Amino acid sequence: MTDYVWFITAASSGFGKAIAFETLRRGHMVIATARNSAKLDGLKAAGAVVMDLNVTSDDVTWTSKLAEAGAIYGKITHVVNAAGQQDRRCRGKTDDAGIPQETARRR
Repeated sequence: MTDYVWFITAASSGFGKAIAFETLRRGHMVIATARNSAKLDGLKAAGAVVMDLNVTSDDVTWTSKLAEAGAIYGKITHVVNAAGQQDRRCRGKTDDAGIPQETARRR
């Protein structure tokens, strides 16, 4: 086991989930978050500590959750904010600024 403690948001799916499982596989400690921590049962079974956290929460909530997470192992060495979404409709040509032409026409 290493001394690395990872705090990973949006760990219920996608990159967050993949990073969390790989981090655990490497023997690191993981604090995994999601809007609904019930969706993190697989990570919990694999050894992660799980917490509810909506990344759109206010600063007071974030401060509280980070303090709570930091108290679990006494530190956090890595933070991965994996929350986000991809607009899969944006395929095809882009304008000079890299904006999909369909989006640019709507501006």
